[in-house]
Amino acid sequence: MEMIQKDGCVTFQFRRKHLDHAKAMMDVRKWLMSKIVSAVFGDRLQVDANHTFESKDDAELVHALRDAARKAGMAPKDVAALLDGQTPIQ
Repeated sequence: MEMIQKDGCVTFQFRRKHLDHAKAMMDVRKWLMSKIVSAVFGDRLQVDANHTFESKDDAELVHALRDAARKAGMAPKDVAALLDGQTPIQ
């Protein structure tokens, strides 16, 4: 910030470098606070997983699993391997 005097009046003129410096300092402060007090200032992930499977019978669950596997592009044998606790080989 530079001070310019015109006709006895004091005015301030901002330069882009001053604005960039102030922005960089704020970014540093925000980063430090996210590391020091991460519970308050850290990155937050909002996960809203409200699925109820208790109200569905087995046939509905199998149908939902088949639909999800079809959308994911999985072969039926890979789904069967996952249900048996095995990892399908790609």
